[in-house]
Amino acid sequence: MKKLIIILLLISFQAQAQNNDAWKRLILFSGSIALDATADAMYDNGDKELAHFMKAASIGVTLSIPLFVDVKKDTWLWYLASYTFIRFAIFDYTYNTVRGLPLDYMGNTSGYDKFMRQQHSGAILFGKAIFLTAGIAINFNEL
Repeated sequence: MKKLIIILLLISFQAQAQNNDAWKRLILFSGSIALDATADAMYDNGDKELAHFMKAASIGVTLSIPLFVDVKKDTWLWYLASYTFIRFAIFDYTYNTVRGLPLDYMGNTSGYDKFMRQQHSGAILFGKAIFLTAGIAINFNEL
């Protein structure tokens, strides 16, 4: 629990310390996604109480974005695209790391997992790298 509080404080302090909104968004988006993936992994490992706290922390970080960043309403679609691309790129790797699974592990229950299992792991890594690059580029260039 102490480590979690330290992580949340680091995310908060890091976001506040930045003078550039693009860096703040990147830190807050990544922090929220990482907390959400960690919550899912902990829930699947059976630590439901801490998982609920992590999920709430993830929602809290997401909801705090307008407090740290000047959100422009006319570019909301770019915010959504940037967040979604970054989430696609880092969620699975964070989840697998927390669960102690191989980084390229894919489940076998959801449609997404079944589709991804059919793909070559190199193609998945390449695709996620493209999405991460696009998410970061949108964040710095369009918002």
